[in-house]
Amino acid sequence: MLKVIPRNNDMVDIVNKAPVFPGGMGASRLIADPFLSGWAFVIFTNVPKQIAKLTSPNGDESDLSFFRLMEMSFKELSGINDLDLGTSSVSGGFTGNEYHFPNEINKNCNEVTLKFQELSGNVFSGPFQNWITSILDPETGVSSLENFAQKEYSVEFLYFTCNPGIGTASAEGRKRSLESAFYFTNGFPKRVALSQHNFSSNSHDTFEIDQPFSVNMHLGSKIFELAKKVVSTEKFYENFIQKQHEFITDNRGDAFNGLPEWLVDQDLLKDLKGTEATSSTIGGNIKKEEVEENKK
Repeated sequence: MLKVIPRNNDMVDIVNKAPVFPGGMGASRLIADPFLSGWAFVIFTNVPKQIAKLTSPNGDESDLSFFRLMEMSFKELSGINDLDLGTSSVSGGFTGNEYHFPNEINKNCNEVTLKFQELSGNVFSGPFQNWITSILDPETGVSSLENFAQKEYSVEFLYFTCNPGIGTASAEGRKRSLESAFYFTNGFPKRVALSQHNFSSNSHDTFEIDQPFSVNMHLGSKIFELAKKVVSTEKFYENFIQKQHEFITDNRGDAFNGLPEWLVDQDLLKDLKGTEATSSTIGGNIKKEEVEENKK
């Protein structure tokens, strides 16, 4: 059973304080906050060494900078669909009345798409091309991977949505902000973006990459608990929340706070200059056994 528990006993509170008519919003205040979309995170939890090496600018199997970049800069995730309960029927009598019984259910999700803003230098399309064409070479039709097995060219990642309360310094507050959590296994990209290199005179456009991934989706209370463990860590807060507040830079890379430099404490500026808002893996905060257990 993919159990979901309402946050903070919300369901009981809503029933006990319900409006006097169906669909009412309450006399003086909302009974509960409406769901708001638009806050989500992706965290890659397992990357095979040969894929890390292929996507690294330096060919380093321990370099996960490409995956950290995807975590920090993805613009959209789509492809999660509703769960549908299928039924079969029996009928009888002169009228042929039907009675329906549940007989199947499907997650309806074997592909999700991540959207990225392509940058000069093929920052996204280049690593994806290396990854995909190593699985199957379009010239020869065979693989160039040292270890050709799905677990050796597929990644795993955690995806969760939340409300704006995710920005709090309180670990408990961040856990309460969670709305949903999904864990994707057997993930590998399916398309190399090349159409941006077409040419048209007097056309100078930016380009977004819609990168489809083949995946197997998992959800339920264990995945939700995994997401709660992740957001409650100091690593998550430091890398995904705090650094975005502290290290805002302008195009020169200097510390910027909207005030002339001579109005700002010079020692503070010296500390901030040259500091980059880079992300490091939080994998060290999640034991491998915990990830394996939550996937069951």
